[in-house]
Amino acid sequence: NAMAELGRLLLYEASRDWL
Repeated sequence: NAMAELGRLLLYEASRDWL
């Protein structure tokens, strides 16, 4: 599912910003 991949990438990038 491309949508799941996009969401996971977004979460990954966001968490990197927070930490």
